[in-house]
Order: sequence, then C-alpha cells, then structure tokens
Amino acid sequence: MRKLGKLAENTDEQTGSLISSRQVADDGGFNWTPPTQKQNVQAPGLGNEVAKNGLFLPQPDSDPSSIQTPLYKNPLPIFPDFLLPDKYGEGLEELKRTARDAIQTRRFIPLIHPHILKRLMRNSFAAIMAEHQLIDLSDFIELLDAQHAASPTSPADSPARWAIINAIIAIALRYKTAPGSESEFTDIQHGYYQNATSVIPQLILQEPSLLSIQALLAMAIFASGIPDTQASTMLVTNASRQLELFGRGQSLAMGTEEAQRYKQLERVVEMFEKNASL
Repeated sequence: MRKLGKLAENTDEQTGSLISSRQVADDGGFNWTPPTQKQNVQAPGLGNEVAKNGLFLPQPDSDPSSIQTPLYKNPLPIFPDFLLPDKYGEGLEELKRTARDAIQTRRFIPLIHPHILKRLMRNSFAAIMAEHQLIDLSDFIELLDAQHAASPTSPADSPARWAIINAIIAIALRYKTAPGSESEFTDIQHGYYQNATSVIPQLILQEPSLLSIQALLAMAIFASGIPDTQASTMLVTNASRQLELFGRGQSLAMGTEEAQRYKQLERVVEMFEKNASL
C-alpha cells in the first residue's frame, strides 16, 4: 500500500493535480478555479481514500481491510451492441433475410429495436406526416411502447395498433432510404407493410374505431407511394366507410379530443378522394 501511495505522488508531481474547486457563480453559472497546490479530497462515501489526478486511491497509511469495492465494478457500455459499427452490417443483413422470408411465407416480421424506431421516427415523422396529418408523434410513440410491451412479433391484443405502427414504419423507411439504395431496403419496407395488411380483414370486420381508421389510412399512404392505386383506393374506401359508421354511432358520445381526431381523419379522407379525382 505504501508503494501504491508513492506511485500516486510521483504521478501527481509529473502531471500536476487535476483536481479543481468548483464554485457556483451568483448568476447561476459555474466558475472554475485552477488549483494552487496539490489537494487531498475526501471522496464521499468511499472511506479513507484520496483523489489524485482524477483517480480515487487509498492513502499510504490506510489499513488494507478498509479499502472498499468500487460502486461500478462493471460499468455499462456507452453503446448497446446493436449500434456498434461491426454489428450494424450484420444486423441489417439479418433483417433483410428475415423480411424476405416473412414475405415468402406470409409471416410477421418482428419490429425493429425500439431505440432505433424512436430515433427513426423523430428524424422523419414531421416530413412523412406533412401532407396527411394522421397522428401526432407523441401518440405514435405511446402506441409503439404499448406494442413492444404486448408483443414485438405479433398484433397481440390490438390489430389496429399493430397495423398503424407497421404501416408508418414502412413509410418512414421509404422516406429515409437514400436515392439509389431503394433496392437494398425494398424487402424490409414491404415486410412491415405486409405486417399491416395481414390484419386488414380484422380491421374491416371489427367495430370501427378511430385507431382502425388511422391504420387503414396509414396503409393507404404507403400504397399510394409505391404506387399501388388499386390497394390505395380500397383502403381509403374502407376507411371512409368506417369513419361514417363511427360518426353515426359516436357523434353524441365523443369528447373534445376524440371529436378533433375525427375531424382530422375526415380531412385526410377528403384529401385522398380529391387526389383520386384529378
């Protein structure tokens, strides 16, 4: 322990102390005062230890039995594994293979990791919803969290939630694909679009809701950009019909927020119908 203390002192003499006193300024900012001499700082909660050169080391005369285990023996990595450069390419290729298999076998493709999805949405949502104000970002993130909690691989208890999430993922992926790289990501986009279209029968046959109408219109947005005019027309027609049925049954029971969403969806349907007539 005496040798360890001596090593710390030698290092301190060579590099100069890195310890500075931090003072709060009157205006709420911070003033940094350079040290005038070597300082021994008692580390809160770490017992008889001294801070030298930014490191907490035992004092030379400390009892070895008094040395405490660091609080963070194995600190968490700065980046999760799936964001590391050597993992990204592998993950992308695996996602492409999964998407191709899902399309061929008509199975669901699992949702992308929630951290990646939220980053994707925050960087693209305003642009992809600029023409059709279908849903707010905060509402979409809430649906995304609920879906991941229920199941990232199937609709679970809400086909409408599953459909709108997957349709908007497909739209965002298409928007963020760089020109010239479309063929690289086509399978992934269509895999998520297929996730959404797989539950269309359930959306049409169930009692209409604003969420199911939003889901149908989100799929119509993607279909219109492929373009698949027949699919887009079918989806908008069903959304319009459900909106009409919902309005008849809920016109007196809708609250202020629900009524605003209803009016918003009416405008989206009207815009689709107007564009179809041109």
